[in-house]
Amino acid sequence: MEPITIELTFRSKDFREIYYVDQRKNIFTWPHTKKPIIILSCLVALSVFNYIGLKNSKSPEWIFLFVIFLIVDFSVFVRLLLNTARYSQWKMGVEVYLRDLSKHPNHTLVLSDEIFELNKGDEKFIARWSGVNHVSILPNHILLKLDDQTQYIFPEKSMKSEDYELLKGFIQSKISSKTS
Repeated sequence: MEPITIELTFRSKDFREIYYVDQRKNIFTWPHTKKPIIILSCLVALSVFNYIGLKNSKSPEWIFLFVIFLIVDFSVFVRLLLNTARYSQWKMGVEVYLRDLSKHPNHTLVLSDEIFELNKGDEKFIARWSGVNHVSILPNHILLKLDDQTQYIFPEKSMKSEDYELLKGFIQSKISSKTS
């Protein structure tokens, strides 16, 4: 089979639409940090209420309740910090990736029976179809995952619509032949 060549045009906006879809726009809307922020806010309010109760009454029940709330507040705060660090690390990785892609606005994707090749300026990435572990074909992009660290995203807007349909069909045929 003759290799298929598809010209890709990098636009940061196209990739941001994919990466920052739905609730990944910021730390307050990301589900893994949004819920702990709400819980921590409520717990801090209850802790203040308990502190006022503790100040007015020195009974052991209020002291016990106050200490319990402080421990729970601390554990939720630590969870929030860990999730915030995870989100920040992910977002920095996306930004580094987008900066790297923006160095070469035009890319070329070459598809053949055994491999696919992505040319970014003077850099060339070659991968075997047999090494592809996961494929997601969505209406606005195609994701090829080779391992936990290597993935390729091809936004529909980065190529001509007929090239996107060609790429989609080619990948579907490769995956179906791989499973059979």
